[in-house]
Amino acid sequence: MGQPRVASRLGRVALRLGFGVDPLGEAMTAEPEVIEAGDTGAPVEIWVGTHPTMLRATRVLVWSALRALPAGRRVRFHLMSNLKGVARDGWATGWHGYAGEAERRSKGARALYCDATFLFETDPAALFDAAPNGLLDLTRSPAKGAEPLPQPFPWETPRGAAIPSGEGPRAAAWRAAEAAADAARFMLFSKARPTREFGVLIGLYQRMHEENFFPGGRLKHHVEGVKALLGETGAQTILDYGAGKAEGYDRIPGEPESSPWRAIALWPGVRVRCFDPGVPAFSEIGEGTFGGVISTDVVEHLAPFDAPWVLDEMFARAQRFVFVIAACFPAIKSLPDGRNAHTAAMNTSWWRDEMAAAGAGYPDIEWRIGCDAKGLFGKSTAIFGGKGAKVRF
Repeated sequence: MGQPRVASRLGRVALRLGFGVDPLGEAMTAEPEVIEAGDTGAPVEIWVGTHPTMLRATRVLVWSALRALPAGRRVRFHLMSNLKGVARDGWATGWHGYAGEAERRSKGARALYCDATFLFETDPAALFDAAPNGLLDLTRSPAKGAEPLPQPFPWETPRGAAIPSGEGPRAAAWRAAEAAADAARFMLFSKARPTREFGVLIGLYQRMHEENFFPGGRLKHHVEGVKALLGETGAQTILDYGAGKAEGYDRIPGEPESSPWRAIALWPGVRVRCFDPGVPAFSEIGEGTFGGVISTDVVEHLAPFDAPWVLDEMFARAQRFVFVIAACFPAIKSLPDGRNAHTAAMNTSWWRDEMAAAGAGYPDIEWRIGCDAKGLFGKSTAIFGGKGAKVRF
């Protein structure tokens, strides 16, 4: 494995202008993410072609299948998203061409294949149990209970927030399924069961911290924004989720050398708990809740499928507000395995929607998310704010 690196000046300009950036997103994951449920019967194997922009759709697909399966029936979902080694030249979207890869990986065993635009309304196990050995491609042979959403293709472009459009009955069914998943607080992954990629990235970031990357200096650009929320909410404690080496903070007099608590002069009387799983001194998140939770230059370094549960954890730790900054552009840094360090460089609407979805379970929490974008004339930030699930601006 190589060394982490920073792009040259010319390389930074190319990244800013979008030269050499794959419109479908960089192929990043070595293996499909697997979700397993149930403990009865032969496992129903469902291979799913998807993409980070299809996070909401993938969640609804998995939810609909779980609801339609007999209670306890074993099932495995293999989520194929941004897979390395899969040629995607000529693909109209980042997800619709994975059937061949599913066939290769299932190795002749009985399996179902669909993409994330599907919705299961009847039992997929019945379809699986009746199928011959081999892959049954539902995108070519739609079957009852696994019908694609109506044509014309009702999903936005690969860089969009990919949710169904229109007011037809199928789109209405999709929205009803999402509402049910929301009510159940259903997530594809969780802190107890994160993606495989989450562990891979933590290991890479631990290595980069050892090589003196990520000092934690990005906070200085957002001190005033956090100060405003402190004034609005009266919060006196903060959890900095992904604090790096906390170089933007001052030590608190009287605290031991090993203390994770810090302070900033512009936030008088406010104590900040630093947390970063890549830094041994701050690797423990601590107990209880905090007046506010902040996270700057962190969430874009996640695997996209982990973003919902990480945001949920931030809200769960907050008493009054959550403040997040997300970069929506490729980083100038590369990971030691050669990938761009912004593994979740999603667009502004994607992050806004995920923030509102996380806030839905915490109706009393005020939130802000700033989405940084870069272009020919520099960087700009779009700020969204809300409370609970409601986006106010």
